[in-house]
Amino acid sequence: MKKEFSLRSLYLYAASFTALLFFLFGAVSSVTNLVALWQGESYYQTYTQFRTMYAKEDGGQSLKEDTEELKLAYQEEVSQYEMMERKRTVKNLSGSLTALILGVFFWQLFWKQTKSDD
Repeated sequence: MKKEFSLRSLYLYAASFTALLFFLFGAVSSVTNLVALWQGESYYQTYTQFRTMYAKEDGGQSLKEDTEELKLAYQEEVSQYEMMERKRTVKNLSGSLTALILGVFFWQLFWKQTKSDD
């Protein structure tokens, strides 16, 4: 018994494969974003680098003195960065979970159709 290959079956297999890749991308992305959300991103600049950058803006005055104002400015910068990174990670996580769910849904849909054609 020889199976005929039609354009419809080729389309269904290609769509199933695409949906499976979509699922895999969503799964890997979801794991990556979950780890980033759990572990958190560290701020890219140390206090010394921040102080040097800040000193360039005020003519070098703050490099001589380690003020409480400068430490508070650094803490504010770090907290804003962490909040921004957390929001970005949650947004990316929702997108990757959507890809994961839709990938599974469409893969099952197309795969059932390929099996019903047999």
